[in-house]
Amino acid sequence: MSASKIGIARTAAPRQWLGQIGLIAVLCGLVLIFSLAQPRFFSPTTLALLFKYYSPVAVLALGMTFVILTGGIDLSVGFMMMFLMFVTAHLSRSGGLPPALALVVSLGAGALVGAAVGLAVARARIPPFILTLSVMVGSYGATLLLSGNQAISDLPPLLTVPGSAEFTLAGHRFPATLLLVAALYGAAALVLRCTAYGRALYALGSNREAARLNGIPVVAVETSVYVLMGCCCWLAGWLQLGVNRTADPKVALSDNLELNAIAMVVIGGTSLTGGRGGAGGTALGAILLAVLFNGLPMLGGQFGDTSWRKLVQAAVILAGAVLDAVQRRLLKV
Repeated sequence: MSASKIGIARTAAPRQWLGQIGLIAVLCGLVLIFSLAQPRFFSPTTLALLFKYYSPVAVLALGMTFVILTGGIDLSVGFMMMFLMFVTAHLSRSGGLPPALALVVSLGAGALVGAAVGLAVARARIPPFILTLSVMVGSYGATLLLSGNQAISDLPPLLTVPGSAEFTLAGHRFPATLLLVAALYGAAALVLRCTAYGRALYALGSNREAARLNGIPVVAVETSVYVLMGCCCWLAGWLQLGVNRTADPKVALSDNLELNAIAMVVIGGTSLTGGRGGAGGTALGAILLAVLFNGLPMLGGQFGDTSWRKLVQAAVILAGAVLDAVQRRLLKV
């Protein structure tokens, strides 16, 4: 990375901290408002449900962070998650494979699709927006063919345990996915900030040509983030099986998982043009959106309507994009 880019990155660091402090302030304000409107909002039961139902999309957002840091995007993650979820359930229920082997096969499928997308983006220079849009549509079609548009239930315990397991803390039960997701985000933060691979991601997102001239294997690094994204889709699908106890083809359609994942990343301060951001900001963005989407219905009235949730989702994505543009203008990148 050039000296000017290093200087910009160092200047951006304190501003990112200020942005994260702002997110924490907004989050505290939302919790206060929702708790006053509905005292049970801040109860252990509500928090447990919040962590449980938003863990899969938080995993998707973590993978999306790595992709966006390189200047890429992946619009297929919700439908790819759904497809891998059905591959696992179908192989286990109808294909006669042991559940563990079905999981390994679906993981391999996710990594293989990610590698194909990554190579097409990195080597063939196909725009990731168009490419992942086609993968999104293809994943949805493949899921419909595989499922017959019918949910698969009565899943083996191994396929539902990760998303349904619980632990007890201070006499209250919380989902084990809380510990898993926290560990994943902690590991991702260490990788991004303390390893050569993490530095390569930031360099690639800041200036692809400068990264190449500095000896970074840009094709391998850029491909790797899409492979990682495919693995995150697999893990999110496995967790979703435990949350729903079924493989439901309507999950991605009803929840707009890819938009939620992108919103979590962007509102957390990761630049859409790459080179700036991290796992910590995405974690805050994930918590903020989970609190917001879960708390709005508790206000009652029109806020309980799904249309308001969609409007808020659009406003959050727009706000994140505007903030990103403002920060880039201030930093002149």
